[in-house]
Amino acid sequence: MAFMFVRTESAFAYNRLFQVCQDRCLEFFNGSLCPRFGSMDHSRPIANGFRRILPEIKLLNCWPHLHRKAREKKGLLVEKESYEENIKTQLEYLSQARSASQFEALCALVVDNWITLGEVEYAQWLETEYLTEPWDLWFYSASDAPGVVPNQNPIESHHRKIKATAVSHLRAATGHVLAGTLPKILIASAMDIGTEPIRHFASGPVHSDLLTTALLLCKDDNHHPKHKGKSPRELSNIDRYFFNADPYVVRDDNALGVKVDGFRTRTYKGSLEGVLRRNETVENIPLKYLSLHAVKVMAQFPVRHDWDSPSWSVHEIERIRNKYKCDCKEFYQTGWLCAHILATLHLVDSLDLKMMLRNFPARKPPGRPRKKTRCLDRDGTRKSQYSVNALVKRLTEKPASVINWSILTVQTSSDEEGEETQRNYIGKIKPPFMRGGKWHWDIEYEELEAAPPMQIEELARTINYSFQMGHNLVPN
Repeated sequence: MAFMFVRTESAFAYNRLFQVCQDRCLEFFNGSLCPRFGSMDHSRPIANGFRRILPEIKLLNCWPHLHRKAREKKGLLVEKESYEENIKTQLEYLSQARSASQFEALCALVVDNWITLGEVEYAQWLETEYLTEPWDLWFYSASDAPGVVPNQNPIESHHRKIKATAVSHLRAATGHVLAGTLPKILIASAMDIGTEPIRHFASGPVHSDLLTTALLLCKDDNHHPKHKGKSPRELSNIDRYFFNADPYVVRDDNALGVKVDGFRTRTYKGSLEGVLRRNETVENIPLKYLSLHAVKVMAQFPVRHDWDSPSWSVHEIERIRNKYKCDCKEFYQTGWLCAHILATLHLVDSLDLKMMLRNFPARKPPGRPRKKTRCLDRDGTRKSQYSVNALVKRLTEKPASVINWSILTVQTSSDEEGEETQRNYIGKIKPPFMRGGKWHWDIEYEELEAAPPMQIEELARTINYSFQMGHNLVPN
């Protein structure tokens, strides 16, 4: 709460503030104040004060503050539309960087792209103000410490609450604020002596949605490496697991799902060390460098959970933090919990996610119940009717009901460097025929040669994929 009492943006004020904090800590607690991190807005007086009084501190720059400043600086752009079309999105890409080396490589790629587009002045502003030390630590994993994120908003909100509830006026004089807040805060702190220490995480239950996502990530298409066919010794040597980021998770209702394989993980792993592919473009950043998350295995000891307790204890959480480390935003915000960590616990420590889901109490959905449909009312197209299970049932019972439907089929090819390209081709379903006691369907393609006929399961998945892509299935 020390920042709350500095009313002047000057080097003298902050130097005095940090020195007083140092002296009082030594006087009252007989110890030195050695914070690892300092959270700040883009302010030279704050940065200089930190560096002068606390030279070993790591300064984190507030990402929301940068986001606001980037919008205010649109006047530097030659084409004002470039901010919404390119710059805003690409800045968000940079804020999601998984490591310092990846951040530097992506920044160089993005800045070069802006210069190529003619936005030289805006690119120079970003490089000068937010890509040079000490202003360059604003991506969410910049601290490299789970539970510490470059965001000043929670601190400012906390200070605002103290002022609003403890004094009669929000913008009161410093002396009035001190007289109205410090005694109450000190008394409240004295009453809580002996309670649990302040940590970067909190114990508690795991949400059911997080468990469901973790179960999905445990499927072979959504993680790498796989355990199948590996000996116990090989499994113990795995030091990192790669999982799909949420937009790319392979599931029936996600047309953007991409299988996690060795090529994607090698490209991603190289970027974490600052190595991008040759002649890279900014359009490839989301899929190649931000579509995965890596969970690092830092130690080899078992992690167990008490199934009788729905919550995770502090001891269990500390063991997780000492064994695993994820590079996702949720892990850094909570300090220990994300779907990727739960999936790794399932793969490595045999954590029974299904049992945890079964132990959740059943709850009614929020809100008012849906109004009953009248007999003559008709809903629009429902996703459920194009789910794989519904389509399998339809093709089994009425195999001729999909004749002349238009579908999309994906064909994958690789270039000389091993990079895969996926192309969609339009095809028309022909009448079914029986072979070996099973239904088959030929597909007539516009730009492809004849392909082997599809069986029920394959055709159901193809129709489902076409629907998710927004393709018009039924002929007019």
